[in-house]
Amino acid sequence: MLKFDNNQLINVSKTFRGENFYANILANVNNTLIITRPYKEVEPGKFRYLEYLAPRSMLYGDYEFDGVHYYFRTIVIKSSYTPFPHVILKEPEKNDIKTKILRKASRYKTILPLRISETDEESHVEFEEVYSLDISLTGIGILSYSDLPNRFNAKFFSGIKDIQLTCEVKKKKKNIFDNFNLYGCEIVEISDKNFFERFINNLRIIMETK
Repeated sequence: MLKFDNNQLINVSKTFRGENFYANILANVNNTLIITRPYKEVEPGKFRYLEYLAPRSMLYGDYEFDGVHYYFRTIVIKSSYTPFPHVILKEPEKNDIKTKILRKASRYKTILPLRISETDEESHVEFEEVYSLDISLTGIGILSYSDLPNRFNAKFFSGIKDIQLTCEVKKKKKNIFDNFNLYGCEIVEISDKNFFERFINNLRIIMETK
């Protein structure tokens, strides 16, 4: 069974390892998946859409959620442009789903605002509306309405002191409908490792007592 977040961003293609497009899972209804019309950005602000999704044609998809990478294949039931462009897929059978565990370190949801700065101290670029979505001892997931550099400093207020993390972007996905970016980042430096480990442990306690 697929597990996914609200408006989950997925990669889709018409053939195994074929040309990659993006889509969002909108709903899981009556053994079907409803997704947005698959798209890809060919240049800034210009998009191309996946065409010829005829009924019973095969579609391959993959995405990451909660530390697991899901791979699946299914068939198209219907493509429609009303009331908006979308595609209805058959919910994948168990045998058509493969999973891979990604994280060795437990990751916890945070939803905290971040102050982002360039690693170059002479730079004064401001990055607005940046939030941590989840965090572990080794990585952090970020939602940002700003375009972030490949390497940056992220600082958030823990309630006791500031913690600064130096991060490197490993994955980036763009949501064109709400105009934000999702980043998967590796933490390469920590300002106070011992305090950070206590902070992560406190997050674990909070999540386990919910």
